[in-house]
Amino acid sequence: MSYPPPPTPQKRRPSKWWFVVGGALLVLAVAVFVGGLIWTIMGASKTDGTFDADGQPASVTSPADEKRMLFMPDGTATEPTCTVTDGSGAERDLDDVTGRVTVGNSSGDWRGIASFDSGDGDLTITCTATDPGTEMRVGAPLGFGFAAGLVISIVGPMILGTIGGLILLVTTVLYLTRPRASA
Repeated sequence: MSYPPPPTPQKRRPSKWWFVVGGALLVLAVAVFVGGLIWTIMGASKTDGTFDADGQPASVTSPADEKRMLFMPDGTATEPTCTVTDGSGAERDLDDVTGRVTVGNSSGDWRGIASFDSGDGDLTITCTATDPGTEMRVGAPLGFGFAAGLVISIVGPMILGTIGGLILLVTTVLYLTRPRASA
């Protein structure tokens, strides 16, 4: 005598908490995108100091032993001539900027003209411009940190959003196709 096979147990619907997990990952993706962009852009537009390119020495305090950049207002016709020394009196080498580096902040658009190592951070900068009233800015250069911040701000949310979307899709399909749990 043969017996019928035992009934296969029905798989239950996924918990409703999976919808919360998927939705939370989507919200987190948006938060990481917005927060990452704000953090990256704010870091790029942070200013150590501003001064007039009038040939007079100006004191600027920057973080020690970091790359810094001299900026002039975008649209200024002629680049000023500048020298930078640190607190020990050592003159800092000014490296030309390759390509065009432009940063915008609340006081306008600025074009990078030279980068340098800040030494001990207590800087004396003297710039002479042919355009009267040219204001100069010292800040962080756009480099690896800026590029990494942008990549993380874009790729991170894409990964989180994809995982969250897949969780929501699979949970929805399983929730609609599986029967309710019997009491």
